[in-house]
Amino acid sequence: VLKNLGFNPLKLIVSGGPLVYTDYLKINPNLSGKALRGIKKKVNNVIHKLKNIAKENSKLTFIYDGNNKTDQVILQELKKNKDMIGLEVNLLEIPDWKKLEL
Repeated sequence: VLKNLGFNPLKLIVSGGPLVYTDYLKINPNLSGKALRGIKKKVNNVIHKLKNIAKENSKLTFIYDGNNKTDQVILQELKKNKDMIGLEVNLLEIPDWKKLEL
């Protein structure tokens, strides 16, 4: 689906959740300390990949669902922490993924 919108599937980075590990508690306040430690490692890896994209001066687009709670948390993080990645992040809202599949 995203290939049809001009995105290279080989260059997609899927965060799987927020970019600030403590924000996972906004999604699931019952996470254990052990789970948060694993999430912190995953988040650090994603941030590292995003910073590498910034070093290459490549275009970075956050594709999100405006009705998805996790995507909303990430969107707020990006707005608050532009320096987190070091690159301007373009935004693309997908209002209905099912319509894109047709």
